[in-house]
Amino acid sequence: MKLVYEKLIEQEDLQKATAGSAAFDLKGFTETGKEVALFPSQSVVLKTGVKFDIPEGYVLKIFSRSGLGFKYDVTLGNSVGIVDSDFKKEVQLKLVNNGTDVLYVENGMRVAQGILEKLQDYTLEVGKVEDTTDRGGFGSTGTGKIGTVKETTPSPKRKNSKKPKKEDTVEVVEEVEETKE
Repeated sequence: MKLVYEKLIEQEDLQKATAGSAAFDLKGFTETGKEVALFPSQSVVLKTGVKFDIPEGYVLKIFSRSGLGFKYDVTLGNSVGIVDSDFKKEVQLKLVNNGTDVLYVENGMRVAQGILEKLQDYTLEVGKVEDTTDRGGFGSTGTGKIGTVKETTPSPKRKNSKKPKKEDTVEVVEEVEETKE
């Protein structure tokens, strides 16, 4: 299976990092071609510089790169991007800074990853759905314990490629019994 794409901005060819990689990296390009500061609680739209010829019966799913989420609390604005086979324009990405520090996004920085998946064809039908669930929702299948914030403690300083990040906090969680209503 080949995923054909066209480069709209000069960049290295897209590729999987290793033979075992499920996804390929996508780079983000700014409007100005220069680094942008992504402040806490703000977002920025970036171009990828590519458009895809996705085969019929397939979908391209775009996810945040795990390093951006774990190290800097930066994610895609829509969590997972869905690119349909009939979309033939340049793919764009919206990054959101959910953290407490500024992230300096370099032009051409790897910011997302794409996976091509085969679709199962289906139709939708209105009908009766029996409520046979004997549990709650939103985490109710766990161990019966939920977390609450007990205290915060300083974490080590983190850095991105240019400037050190200021010290932030790590939440210490205390388990408490879950109550069912």
